Amino acid sequence: MIDLSPNANDGHVKGDPTAITFGPGINGGRALHITNPITNPATGSNYVEVPAPIGSVFDAPKFSVVTFAQLDKIADPTTGDWNDVMERNSLWYLSFEPVDNLAGSLGSRFVVRIYDPANPTNGGTPQIKDDAYFTRTGVWHAYAFTYDGAKVVMYMEGKQVLEQDYDGGVGPTADTPKDPSAIPHGNYNLDFGVWQQRGDWFSGSIDDSAYFNRALTGDEIKGLYDAMMAKAP
Repeated sequence: MIDLSPNANDGHVKGDPTAITFGPGINGGRALHITNPITNPATGSNYVEVPAPIGSVFDAPKFSVVTFAQLDKIADPTTGDWNDVMERNSLWYLSFEPVDNLAGSLGSRFVVRIYDPANPTNGGTPQIKDDAYFTRTGVWHAYAFTYDGAKVVMYMEGKQVLEQDYDGGVGPTADTPKDPSAIPHGNYNLDFGVWQQRGDWFSGSIDDSAYFNRALTGDEIKGLYDAMMAKAP
């Protein structure tokens, strides 16, 4: 993954390079494809990491995350393992929680969380989720969330689905530990395919991910979704 902007925040493969490839995109083009075991291995696994140290372009009190994702396989809900799509380690995540109540078959619940910047190991928003918003394996869906300093808003297929009041801010802030070793899970990098606090490895495809240093409006989220779906195959 190459950043063509002057920031040059290139993505770096972590784990087995042969497990991170490119495959068919959502509507033409190519998507990042990551292969991982269904359950967490004892050691690290396969994901892509974009450096995002304190003071980088990713530091913003308001922001938006937009992505398409397609799961290849879902963890067993009884293991507690999830399938993480994107995170800024220790600050926020966009993930899938495996569940077993979709008409008797496995599916995954769309979940977002922002951590308390003063205490990234605890606090912040709850896990924002609802039983109505699921994905199954082998199906592309569009996911997004925005934070404007007062509210987290989540979207699927360009439509608002959930919201959560939260005025605690997003790190890094003056209170966020500057030394990554001061928190159990390391750094503040932008990761694709892993929740670094524990693992929760993703296995599937990720396409057209974007990070904005402001809270997009609902119309803007819908416009991005419509533009992607209008692309010629």
